[in-house]
Amino acid sequence: MKDFIILNGTMGAGKSTVCAELKELLPKCGFIEGDACWTWRADLGEAAKEMVLRNIAFLADAYLACPDYESVLLCWVIPEEKIFAEILGRMQQRCRVHRFTLLLEKDALMARLERDIAQGRRQRDVVRRSLERYPVFARMNTQKIEVSDLSPREAAEKILDAIHAENKENG
Repeated sequence: MKDFIILNGTMGAGKSTVCAELKELLPKCGFIEGDACWTWRADLGEAAKEMVLRNIAFLADAYLACPDYESVLLCWVIPEEKIFAEILGRMQQRCRVHRFTLLLEKDALMARLERDIAQGRRQRDVVRRSLERYPVFARMNTQKIEVSDLSPREAAEKILDAIHAENKENG
């Protein structure tokens, strides 16, 4: 059975960077960047949100159904448990689901966000939005990876170790 790996966390936690490392460690891995499935705007309604969830589930199913892939990696800010359930509930392919949340200390988060803003990769409002969501992620029903003092490669290796242990435990 194939693995569906969901990497979650607030903006600036390092999801995209850790996913880049995971893609190297998992050469037959399909990759879904959740943000690429939509363009966020404040005036978008429920129909657009529904479309995004359908898009992600469709892509995950397509990767899982393709014999050339052994796993699928989803990288996205998922601030509510119900979003996990909505994506997984739409999927048709059977798979082992592994949910991870990247956590980091607020000082480390602020330093990352400020660096990204200075480099022009993020807008200033990301600080407010990330800090508003910050407490939510510690409460999620996911495996937590504390990344404040880890390199992206170390975080990716820790995730892979957890996946291997979980797969071994569940047969």
